[in-house]
Amino acid sequence: METLGSRYLHYVLKEMQTVLVKGYQVHVLTFSVNLLLKGLTASLKSGDLDGCIETLIQIFNNELFGDIADEKEVRGIVSKIMEARSSKSYDSYELLAHFIGKDQVVKLILPLKEVLEKTTSLKVARKVHEAFRRIVFGLVANEDMSAESILLLSYGLISENLPLLTEKDKNKNSEMLPPDPRLMPQSCLLIQPPPPRGGRKAAVSRKTNMHVLVDTGLRVSVNRQ
Repeated sequence: METLGSRYLHYVLKEMQTVLVKGYQVHVLTFSVNLLLKGLTASLKSGDLDGCIETLIQIFNNELFGDIADEKEVRGIVSKIMEARSSKSYDSYELLAHFIGKDQVVKLILPLKEVLEKTTSLKVARKVHEAFRRIVFGLVANEDMSAESILLLSYGLISENLPLLTEKDKNKNSEMLPPDPRLMPQSCLLIQPPPPRGGRKAAVSRKTNMHVLVDTGLRVSVNRQ
């Protein structure tokens, strides 16, 4: 991979994702991707990983929040599979943030923000917090991130006003339009489905875990100084 360079990393990742899909192979995938990124570190420059952002984030988040995340807590699996003994995605997130282009930073943050909005699990929220902490370390070391870019990112995270983040929220709100009063109401004779046992689950406010974003914004500005 050092000979081919980062230009071919996207193709390598796609082939690995196609082949390593079952059982222990998924642990091998995340472990191998981390080794690939570390091997390319000496030759990487800011923006070289921009074409692989979506693929890399998909691999990282699958390890942190997917089905294989629970397997890392099973002693029988961890003792047999060396690649499952630790999570390499935090380290990989830091490497990605170190060499990402400044125009792509929001794409790095958005998937983790969506996880925060949907989860009610403290363990998942802590994983996202740790991922953001490592991302901050990478961004601070990123040569493409000027002091102005860091300050704008910090302000955007604290105020939750980053362009792409707010744009997606506006699209969600526009999809939830009130019913048109000119249309006929739904018939009262239609039988509604029975409520689930234990009652309906309480809706999760998207603000529940947003303190993680605020903390990340503060860490960005503090670590830069």
